[in-house]
Amino acid sequence: MGVLQPLKKVFIIPFPNGLGHIRRMSILSNELTKKFKVSLVIYKGKTKQVLDRKIKKVNVNLRNYNYFNFYSKLIKLQSVKENIKCCDIIISDNIHEFTKLNKKVYIFANFFWDKIFKKKDNLKLKKGDKIFCNYIFKTGHIKKISHHNIPFFQKKIKSNSLKKNILISIGTSSYKISKSSIRSINQKLKSNIFKKYKFYVDPKIFHQLKKNKNVFKANYSQKMYKKTKYAIIKPGMGTIEECLKHNVAIFAFKKNMNFEFYHNSNALVKNKLGVSTNTLESSLHLLSKKLNEKNYKLNTKSLKWNGEKKISNILYKYSL
Repeated sequence: MGVLQPLKKVFIIPFPNGLGHIRRMSILSNELTKKFKVSLVIYKGKTKQVLDRKIKKVNVNLRNYNYFNFYSKLIKLQSVKENIKCCDIIISDNIHEFTKLNKKVYIFANFFWDKIFKKKDNLKLKKGDKIFCNYIFKTGHIKKISHHNIPFFQKKIKSNSLKKNILISIGTSSYKISKSSIRSINQKLKSNIFKKYKFYVDPKIFHQLKKNKNVFKANYSQKMYKKTKYAIIKPGMGTIEECLKHNVAIFAFKKNMNFEFYHNSNALVKNKLGVSTNTLESSLHLLSKKLNEKNYKLNTKSLKWNGEKKISNILYKYSL
């Protein structure tokens, strides 16, 4: 009988700006515990996820961070240094700079923020490093680099045909809505066509719309998504994935947003997974027209799922 080899150590570093990033890396961490020893960076004050007890939590309190200083601030923390030193594999959530380290690095990314915000061209990985990217939403500059196409995470939830709730989400990053837009949205919510519907509204604008009796604060829980039929969203990947998983019809708005959201909006339309407009209020107007269309359906039956399992299998294969 051969000697059992110790489990390889994986250190997972989510980017903290967005519930979708943290939720996705938590799901992946739980899956990887079946084949690896897993350490996961946990950010103070961020939404907690259900984690396997075997996961080592690396608690981090990052103050005054932003995309530009995230890597330089994080890499100086002693707890992070210790986990980088002893790990076999690093999984970085989008941050390209971790490829500088003398470690095997996998980056989960559909695009590089370095390219969008720092205007860097010809981004490369060191030999042996690779990218995990969603097979539908990956961008052109990711396609040119060595990568693995990954399905959506987890599996599709059976849809409740009786659900009638509507989500209005503006995402975690900055998005300004004018007073005139808020007035327009309020008028629309009071119209007869929406009387039968309950609205889950993003906490950032809830106080401006809460006078409507059919408006409630969105908490982005799985329970909320299970009760939601339509979603008007700033099209971040985390929100898109949750909507597709719960068979929620997507109405994306993209005016005055960066490349990520334009790309995601175009991919939704191209793959018949949602519709796209310029503004939140125009999405709400379009939704009011679509409510009575019996033939309005999503093209979600052929979507691929269990992406976290595919990543686990790939890592295990390369770690033997």
